[in-house]
Amino acid sequence: MARIGIMGGTFDPVHLGHMIIAQQALTQLGLDKIWFMPAGDPPHKGSEVTDKHTRLEMLKLAIADNPDFELFTYEADKERPSYSAITMTELDELYPDNDFYFIMGADSLLNFEKWYRPDIICAHTCLAVAGRNNVPTEKLTKIKCMLEEKYNARVCLIDTPQIEISSSTIRSTLKGNVDSYSNRLRRIRYMLPEPVYEYISRKAGMYYNG
Repeated sequence: MARIGIMGGTFDPVHLGHMIIAQQALTQLGLDKIWFMPAGDPPHKGSEVTDKHTRLEMLKLAIADNPDFELFTYEADKERPSYSAITMTELDELYPDNDFYFIMGADSLLNFEKWYRPDIICAHTCLAVAGRNNVPTEKLTKIKCMLEEKYNARVCLIDTPQIEISSSTIRSTLKGNVDSYSNRLRRIRYMLPEPVYEYISRKAGMYYNG
């Protein structure tokens, strides 16, 4: 049985924090592959999300040199909102020989019971949770135990370097008007995989410059 990590998100844009979490999940949990699964129509984001073709292109560039990382466009190809409960149910049926690990940040685990049908998600995948500086380990452990008892969940905690990078910070930096666009690009220079930075430098002013 293949052990597959599902790295979901809008990836708007994909940054080094995503890559670090994916690599740590792969190695610490002994996974065979990480499938990067960008959302096509995330229900919680509304119309503010950059078009999926741009996000997919950046993600392809980010993972191109890592054979353990694959682009999986299942949600992006759907003409419906991307609910994890529906997606993981479908993936479990489509790939019965895979054991799925749904990778998320600690902040997502804190709000997990507010997601659509957390019971269904837990029935079809293991939750692989990356720590964050602002979430104490004791709190994560308490929630882990609660989910295991309430939903018979499998929850794995991943030890990851604490690098606070967010896609929203990158976007807001690029949209700012305090200094020139070239200076704004320099400010995000080491937050992104090199090919993604080059892509944004060349083309993505039209998407992020506002």
